[in-house]
Amino acid sequence: VLIRLSQLVTDFPHIAELDINPLMLVDDRPLAVDVRVRLTAGTCPAPLHLVISPYPSQYESRIHIDGIGELLIRPIRPEDAELLSELFITLSPRSVYYRFFSPMKQLAPEMLARFTQIDYDREIALVAIQETGSTEKMFGAARIILQHNLKDAEFAVLIGDSWQGKGVGAHLLSRCIDIARERGMGTIWGAVLAENKGMLALGRKLGFTWRLTPPSRRAGDTLPEMLAVCPVKERTPTIVTDRYDVLIADKNPHIRDFLRREFTAAGYTVRVAENSNQLLRIIYGPGPLDLLIMDPDLPGADAADLSQKLRDRVPPLPVVLHTLEPEHQNRHWSLYRSRWIEKNGCSIENLKQAVAGILPASQPPVVK
Repeated sequence: VLIRLSQLVTDFPHIAELDINPLMLVDDRPLAVDVRVRLTAGTCPAPLHLVISPYPSQYESRIHIDGIGELLIRPIRPEDAELLSELFITLSPRSVYYRFFSPMKQLAPEMLARFTQIDYDREIALVAIQETGSTEKMFGAARIILQHNLKDAEFAVLIGDSWQGKGVGAHLLSRCIDIARERGMGTIWGAVLAENKGMLALGRKLGFTWRLTPPSRRAGDTLPEMLAVCPVKERTPTIVTDRYDVLIADKNPHIRDFLRREFTAAGYTVRVAENSNQLLRIIYGPGPLDLLIMDPDLPGADAADLSQKLRDRVPPLPVVLHTLEPEHQNRHWSLYRSRWIEKNGCSIENLKQAVAGILPASQPPVVK
């Protein structure tokens, strides 16, 4: 009874109040003698009215692709971590580099969790599954991730080498865009390597335009940025900003607040973390992040483990270490490609110079 009632309020956002009184058992079966339901005008479609969205089964479908056969298209689930890991193992080094912009041998557990344990409100992630008896095999995945402005989104596609160019990626991304349109998202964009001709062709096929991103916008970035606008009836102005997103991690609240004020005044978008758990949630979470300023002496942090997790992040994250310890005293961080600024009376100026050397000066937002 409780499961069916839960499904009822999940499917119908207009239900504001439900009163069953009395509810009796007759011959081991529930009997509702009197029921009262109060309805209100729904402000959004189901299941978007829920605080935590359930698995969106309405997006499940089946397609037939020549040369492959029938595939189940469905939203990704937490239990898909093993299937995703198996798909990754089959990828060629080139496919891995095209998707993650860095050579990788395997997906770290944190990345598998990030890719499969998603917030269905903020992220659309569909996978193509081949079912053979009781076994499943993942052929590919596409996702669209809502950005911090809750309007624009970033897309990504990963297809196994054997099934590239057969229409799997096109169907997955096209379906994701359809869902994004239903949700009223604005600009959808993604970064694609210039030599990834297949992905560029797919983008043009789906209506994306593309242009080279100037290297000054992201340090060391020479990737073409593919942009498209979901065809909604009314389009609000799109804000394109060159402000860089910086994370400051320090256990001292006074230092955190001071650095946040200084870098915000310098034109950066700043987030803060006070321990290693918060830091990892942010760097592996959704949304843009261009640079990390951190003191390695964080609560709950193991130097070897934390430095390895930062090295495993894709794309790589520039790090500036702001610490009381001299560089040579910490062998774990000395192996990490990072800038080292020792805390002292004039360290803020040295810190700003180090950040400016990694990220060019940010520009004010431009409204288009």
